[in-house]
Amino acid sequence: MTTLNQAVDWAADLGGGARVALVQAGTFRSDAGALLGPVPRLLWLHHLSDELDIHDRLRQACNCLLVEVPAGRVLVETGVGDRYDAKMRRLRDVRGDAVLPALRKAGFDPETVDIVALSHLHYDHAGGLVDAVGRPAFSRARIAAQRVEWDFALGDNPRLQTG
Repeated sequence: MTTLNQAVDWAADLGGGARVALVQAGTFRSDAGALLGPVPRLLWLHHLSDELDIHDRLRQACNCLLVEVPAGRVLVETGVGDRYDAKMRRLRDVRGDAVLPALRKAGFDPETVDIVALSHLHYDHAGGLVDAVGRPAFSRARIAAQRVEWDFALGDNPRLQTG
């Protein structure tokens, strides 16, 4: 198994050759009102005022779990990735290392990931599936995602088209 170092944000030995580590793959900001949906601003503002920037955005962390068991390695979530251009990085206030450099700093070779498991396919969970130039970031890994998410992402919804 890989030796994880102090660059991980948290790690635990689960016994039986199983380990888990939290690797933060950067941070970004999102509109607080959009995140909190139908909750009126008056109800949440006093709880979050210290965390909001001048645009009423909250910082969110891209926390990825790296699970190692004798049968292989699983990465849960990939964060936003590193395909944003300078303008988008500024607009979303993206900071820190994307998943590939974060894993390498933690002493883990991304090429040894066997499975990438995604809770859903929003950009902040699945953006790191590709590297900065659009190549698969985990070339030998199988991708695990909900079928409905996968079908939607690869479907003909014009909001998801890149062309």
